[in-house]
Amino acid sequence: MKLISVSSLLYYVTDIAKTREFYEAIGFQFDDKGDKVVTYVNWFSIELRESKDVKPSDGSGYAYIKVDSVEELQKRLASKGIKQQGEPTNVGGGVTELQVRDPDGYRLTFFQKK
Repeated sequence: MKLISVSSLLYYVTDIAKTREFYEAIGFQFDDKGDKVVTYVNWFSIELRESKDVKPSDGSGYAYIKVDSVEELQKRLASKGIKQQGEPTNVGGGVTELQVRDPDGYRLTFFQKK
């Protein structure tokens, strides 16, 4: 047996409408799937399901999402009123990262590799 790929993230959120609005402000587009919403980037998906039992994330997990321009993302976040976690950081190897937290505290790390 070998692992083939990681295909999705599933986040339980306290307010699906609010969280969907947050992700759509960044640029994701969701499809309604009954009690959940799903967005796809290439073959990878992020699924949101509402649960009143959600506890805010302790921030120990990260989703890494590649973008073509961290600078353009930073402008988009500012225009939508989304706070970033610090400034973009050069982490070596030509990679720059920018982090944000969604309404339930999940961390999203956007990165650009030059």
